Amino acid sequence: MRTPVTLDEDLVERLRQESKSRGVSLRRVLNHALRQALLGERARRRSLKIRPLHMGYKTGLDYDDEASLVEYAEGKEHR
Repeated sequence: MRTPVTLDEDLVERLRQESKSRGVSLRRVLNHALRQALLGERARRRSLKIRPLHMGYKTGLDYDDEASLVEYAEGKEHR
C-alpha cells in the first residue's frame, strides 16, 4: 500500500545508511523500523555464556613472564 509520508531529513539519511549497510531496500528497512516501534518488537539477543575450561599447564613455561609466553606462542623470531 502506498501512503505519502513526509520524513525528516535526518531519518531519511539514517534509513538510507541502514539500507545500504544491510543490502536491502529502503522500503524494507522502513517497514522493519515501524514494526519494531509500533509492535514493541525488540531484537532479542541470547545472553552469551562462557564457561571456562581448565586446560592444564605446560611444564617449563613461566606463566608470569609475558615475553616468554609470547615467544612460546609466536616463535623466537616473533618481533
